[in-house]
Amino acid sequence: MAKLVCSKCGKELDTVPQHCGRDMIYNEETHSYECYMGSECGYIDLDEFKCEDCCKDV
Repeated sequence: MAKLVCSKCGKELDTVPQHCGRDMIYNEETHSYECYMGSECGYIDLDEFKCEDCCKDV
């Protein structure tokens, strides 16, 4: 499973993101985390992931 690393500051996160109240599932083919109900419901592209602190700076 891929580590969550902020693409802006490099901070590593130890928790798995959630969507629809459940942990998201890592998809190796797309290099993203997807909602357990499918990527149409929600996804996080790991190449563009930013931590909470970096999101506040925007």
